[in-house]
Amino acid sequence: MTHFIKLNNGVPEGNVIVEENLRQVLTNATFPTVITDSFIEPFGYGIYDFRSQPPVARYQKNIEVTPVKNQYGIWCQTWETVAMSDSEKTLEDERKSAEVRFTRNQKLYQTDWTQLIDAPVDKAAWAAYRQELRDITSQTGFPWEVQWPTQPE
Repeated sequence: MTHFIKLNNGVPEGNVIVEENLRQVLTNATFPTVITDSFIEPFGYGIYDFRSQPPVARYQKNIEVTPVKNQYGIWCQTWETVAMSDSEKTLEDERKSAEVRFTRNQKLYQTDWTQLIDAPVDKAAWAAYRQELRDITSQTGFPWEVQWPTQPE
């Protein structure tokens, strides 16, 4: 599906639209089978291509910047990687903490049965494992560097 973006003085701005919507906007235009940049730009639109965000390190984020026109005349979505603000770092730590706690809680939930009176397992080993899971939040490096305990056999 081809996407298009409005051009203002030759610079993309606003939201991307699909071909069907472009045809509704440009009701007086006779469209060719394949829409090229040379056809559409006189109408104030450019062909647009979405791009994946680049990978980021911890405490970095991607922000979308002005698209760049490639050698084929297509405006490509462009990303810039920047450092997070202190408040964003705090939120990222909270998000990661919640993610680790969720995984920990799932592991505890999945092993609740091992503590039943008639469970045919080594209760002491499973109780120790479950305590190690509970202690994950006190590990040095939590929440980014968690050493998960090994589940008993």
